[in-house]
Amino acid sequence: ITMTSVSTLLGLGTLPLNLYLYSRTWVKAGRIQIPYQKIGIACISLIVPVTCGVLVNYKWPKMGRIFLKVGSIVGGLIMLGVGVTSVVLYGGVWNTETPILVVGGVFPVIGCTIGFVISVILRQPWNRCRTIAMETGAQNTQICATVLQLFLPPDLLSQVITLPLIYGCFQLLTGLLLII
Repeated sequence: ITMTSVSTLLGLGTLPLNLYLYSRTWVKAGRIQIPYQKIGIACISLIVPVTCGVLVNYKWPKMGRIFLKVGSIVGGLIMLGVGVTSVVLYGGVWNTETPILVVGGVFPVIGCTIGFVISVILRQPWNRCRTIAMETGAQNTQICATVLQLFLPPDLLSQVITLPLIYGCFQLLTGLLLII
């Protein structure tokens, strides 16, 4: 939980810096404009519910378990709906260049493998090794795709959404293979 929390907070906290570093040439050329205010609102809308959930779980553990079960079911249904909608809206994403497909398929496996090897080297128990592998392989693809879908115009979005969607699909496949 700590690793996920720190990773998410650092990812969200450094998002404006990453946007500045990686997109400043496009911004200077006038090709895009980064909506920092909308991104800030999106970050707050993520942090507030998570904070409320942590507080409920801390103060009322029984109610927290009920929220967890209901939230898991609702969240799973929402993720399924978003996944199906993304595939329908961006169906041409699979008609892309082979290197992008290879990168999208290899990145989750590399992340899981590195996490697993490091946890084995650090002599963690087997169940922790698998958990660390999954956490390392699944690094905030959903946040990236959500931010892109919320804040980019459709013509630009269709150009940049390819890798996050492919990565997310292969990440799900990798997770299912690790579970089985």
